[in-house]
Amino acid sequence: MLHSASATALLWSDEHKDNARSFTNTLPISALELTLGKFLAAWSLCALTLSLNFPLVIAINYLAMADNLSILAQFIGSWLLAGAYLSFACLVCVLAYNRLIIFAITLALLLTTSTLSSVLDMLDHQAPIWVIDSLISLNPRIRFNAIDNGLLTLHDTSYFISMIIAFLTATTLTLNFRKG
Repeated sequence: MLHSASATALLWSDEHKDNARSFTNTLPISALELTLGKFLAAWSLCALTLSLNFPLVIAINYLAMADNLSILAQFIGSWLLAGAYLSFACLVCVLAYNRLIIFAITLALLLTTSTLSSVLDMLDHQAPIWVIDSLISLNPRIRFNAIDNGLLTLHDTSYFISMIIAFLTATTLTLNFRKG
């Protein structure tokens, strides 16, 4: 996640300067096109990074029998998780100007998602079951753990895609608000 946040921070870092903002406003592109272009560039970089692990898959297949469908599900799940984190990082980078603030917010999100399961275990008998179930359904690590076990379902895939769409929509709305 920190890798995706730093890649996104580099994409959006010059957008807050006055010269870059005035130049971007004169381009014949909308905020949606700008957001999608920057997001797809960073997501393609993540896909390239994941594809560089392909020699490892070849070595595993050479040395032993591997479950290639499970490996493919894990690659797709990693790519979707990276996309969800990238879309969130796009929103954070549009809202914050300073790279240190962007890093702090991203680190706080990382710590929150990593400790959410232990917090839910502590709330098991203190909170209503619907609160716990709602928090469990929002946790991206729980969704990714199912994919990591080799089970790529439409439910988990649509969760990550909806997260990407929601955060990119929020980024576009924020850019339109600041532009107008």
